[in-house]
Amino acid sequence: MYRLDIVAVAEDGELTAFCTVWFDDVTLTTVFEFVGTHPNHQNRGLGKAVMSEGLRRAGRLGATLATVSSYSTGARALYNSMGSSKLDLLEPWIKEW
Repeated sequence: MYRLDIVAVAEDGELTAFCTVWFDDVTLTTVFEFVGTHPNHQNRGLGKAVMSEGLRRAGRLGATLATVSSYSTGARALYNSMGSSKLDLLEPWIKEW
């Protein structure tokens, strides 16, 4: 399992966007667990840039499938803008004690 975290930083050193990328070399699957853009830097393509770099890195390692773990309205717009072809909502299981 590889972890390929990516961070975009402005010239002044401010964090602008990030993504946490996991790559499993057994299943050749990439998971984008968290992707975020600071509110002051949204709508500039930074989320798309960090995800694109994550896809490039995973592709060089042999990835054949990429998944995401967030389906908020903003996240969905980002994934759709990148050509996401399928959406499958996963529901968490919560044990009631």
